[in-house]
Amino acid sequence: MAANDETGRLFARAYSQVMEYYIEPMSARDAALPALQRLTTIDPDITLTTTADDIELSDARVVVERVSLSPERDTRAWGAITSTLLHSAKAHSAKLAQLSDDSIEPGAGLATQQLAVPERQLVNPCCGN
Repeated sequence: MAANDETGRLFARAYSQVMEYYIEPMSARDAALPALQRLTTIDPDITLTTTADDIELSDARVVVERVSLSPERDTRAWGAITSTLLHSAKAHSAKLAQLSDDSIEPGAGLATQQLAVPERQLVNPCCGN
């Protein structure tokens, strides 16, 4: 995993903000896994399975990437995990490869749709509520 890649840093920042501003406790893992599961909505052959120790990315039921799990609140590690799995999914899926990086990174597209939090569930940073 390239912990210093730009995609990983973007996701790490997004996960950190979700953890900071979401009223109910939410970890980086809580934000990352549902977002990654949405890849299946674009290409049903791409699936993710979480085991006790890692996450497996499969293409047509064949494991193509396996990444070790990190502590739930480690935003940098979960950003790197997300980046690794997204790049691998794009390498194995023609449907995902057609998407621009902007459509699946925080700030646009897939990740934004998953990580968007209704305003009533956000803590107002100026007032604490």
